[in-house]
Amino acid sequence: MNKKELLVLDTRTMEFSIADFPPGAWLQLQVAIVDAGEGRVGMFSTQDGNVCYESILCYMVRQNKGESSGQWDMKTISVGYGYRHYIRAATENYLILLRMDAQWPDVTLLVPQSKMDFFSFDVKTMQLERMFAEHNQRSAVHIYTNFPPSLLSSPTV
Repeated sequence: MNKKELLVLDTRTMEFSIADFPPGAWLQLQVAIVDAGEGRVGMFSTQDGNVCYESILCYMVRQNKGESSGQWDMKTISVGYGYRHYIRAATENYLILLRMDAQWPDVTLLVPQSKMDFFSFDVKTMQLERMFAEHNQRSAVHIYTNFPPSLLSSPTV
């Protein structure tokens, strides 16, 4: 296995497989792996759009084994203008996104007074919901899940 491959566990059959990354520059981006349903792998990443500081979530879904398993379908989801979004945490069903003004080119350059908003993104419904705002740039966000993980219940945000 090399750096351009994913190790995939199908939780329905408990079998491992190797998957290629989708085409493009995914290795340089923040990536979150999610359950796309029906034994498929989904992958999210954030990108900046071309117009007015548009922020975009890119969502790639790997096809099932019988359906040309090397194929990835891509969707893009606009999550607003004037902001940048960063993936801070993920489970198979949720992403936690940090939103900050587009004027700050990098999350590490924030000044202490900078406002940051945290959102949950439901992978199944594609709904974005504001969680809270924070002014402390050192804030960490964690997703609470049952431990040890159960294969029968889904984690919650």
